[in-house]
Amino acid sequence: MTAIRTILLFVTFAFAASAADIVPSTNQVDWTFAGVQGGIPYRTTIYARASASTSTVSTLQTIYNNAPSNSVILLEAGKYSLNFSGAPNGNGNWNIADGITIRGETNSSGWPTTYLEVSNLGGPVFNLPDSGSYPGGNFSAAEWNADIIQRGVTTSLPQGATTVTLDSAPTGLSVGDLFWLDAYPDGTYIHTIGGGYYTRKDTGGDRSMQQTCRVTAINGSILTFEPPIVHPMWDKCTSPEAFWLDGFNEARWTGIEDMAIKASSGGEYVFMGPAQNCWARNVCMTNISGSNPHYALKMAWTLNCEARDCLIQDQSQDLNQVYGIDIVFSGHDKVENCIIKDLAGALAWSGEGHVIAYNYVTNMLYDGASGTHLGEVVFSHGHHQSYTLIEGNHFPHIDFDYVYGNSSFMLVARNRITGWQEGRISNTYPLVINSFSHNMTAVGNILGYGGYHTSYQSGGHTAIFAIGSDTKEINRYGNWNTFDSGVHSGEELGASTVADSYVYDSKPDYFGNLDWPPYDIANATTITNVGSEVYIPAGYRLLNGQWPGQTISAYNSFDIGGKVTVGGTVDIR
Repeated sequence: MTAIRTILLFVTFAFAASAADIVPSTNQVDWTFAGVQGGIPYRTTIYARASASTSTVSTLQTIYNNAPSNSVILLEAGKYSLNFSGAPNGNGNWNIADGITIRGETNSSGWPTTYLEVSNLGGPVFNLPDSGSYPGGNFSAAEWNADIIQRGVTTSLPQGATTVTLDSAPTGLSVGDLFWLDAYPDGTYIHTIGGGYYTRKDTGGDRSMQQTCRVTAINGSILTFEPPIVHPMWDKCTSPEAFWLDGFNEARWTGIEDMAIKASSGGEYVFMGPAQNCWARNVCMTNISGSNPHYALKMAWTLNCEARDCLIQDQSQDLNQVYGIDIVFSGHDKVENCIIKDLAGALAWSGEGHVIAYNYVTNMLYDGASGTHLGEVVFSHGHHQSYTLIEGNHFPHIDFDYVYGNSSFMLVARNRITGWQEGRISNTYPLVINSFSHNMTAVGNILGYGGYHTSYQSGGHTAIFAIGSDTKEINRYGNWNTFDSGVHSGEELGASTVADSYVYDSKPDYFGNLDWPPYDIANATTITNVGSEVYIPAGYRLLNGQWPGQTISAYNSFDIGGKVTVGGTVDIR
């Protein structure tokens, strides 16, 4: 029954998008597959309750280890002072078992009242899965061979395919496991640039064409998998292979919820990978630092993982590689309804099929607080990346870069992208589509900052768009920009339309009493430079201290303007 439903959803989506939609059908996939399958589950079986006054790193690790599947470990409200020196796993962090939820408590406005103040970290606070080791990114060919099992692919990989034939039967791979398909780039449509960071290497070089898959059946040397092949250009690449990780546990159906975390001297907080169907929901992470690059939340080697309703803020050092969220070697993950602020970069991603929706990013700190360069705020970054939906966000800047690989078939729809921040005068384009990008689409966005942007595409850093060389099929329709005070000539929609959403059939419940879709070019002239962030719940939450539709006077105890406090008593800034 599940398989039938999935097929019907895919057909319905494709049909609806083909009616009068300006977005080419070739630039769309079924983005409903992204994120935790079926939505993040709210578990109600409490296995254990922990209190701030009696909990230590070791006692909590023991509880995590013993918790049964589908249970909740509830960290009661309060301030937990946790020293990870000598953590029982020997790695200075927690390893989290499969299938459990670690949840804190909140006040009536939804802000966490469970606060973890951590010190002496040896890695991310929460490490999903439950082992201390995980594969990295920029391995040599020898390192790759030690960490994976691989097979050649003997069949073609057309878009939509769900089976692949290997050159011999797989070993060490079971139904439900993750595996990856990859191939050498063709150099025309699929590129490796700058050393192939986060790209598998072998003696033939970087294998930058890639997709993350889950095994649904094994029949001899034939694998059946989901999601279907996303990219239409596998036939242009060469020597396709399948590989899977050898000896690494996967985290599955594990979640971190409703808590605030701060490392006294800076830290990294949640690592997912290898992982599938894992999540961080309403986790407030403050004072980001660590190894280079630094991140609050990282998804690496993941499928269907999700960050939702999170607040990520502040870096402990003036470094230019401090990111809120970093996604690598992954597919069909989701970042939604999050607030990211006071960092050098908000979100970097590579892979395919992701959804980045309804997030609010503000006050970027590239080159420190006094810097004049805006930096790459939200940017694709890694091996070849494709088919990410960026919808309904309020961002200063989006950049499809080509530092390590190029981008294709991205959709940027109905966002508010300002290209502006006080004191920043370079890289202030709302949207950058860098060299070698192709089949990129931007529709229905509201772009620019009134009185600052002075051209549509030329004229230096005050242009609306920056388009690199050797790009192909750049589709721009129905974008309202502040330079033209309207839609630029040649971008007219005509009889076509922009869908309300490319992932939802109707307004998500968390929008409360806000209008949806939040950014509509029909109302662009009423969306002023100051105040348009409150059109989405994440922006509304940051500025008002509560979710839209709430009528709770207690929200004022969460003071965004100065010290960030939870419940009026706990300082998380």
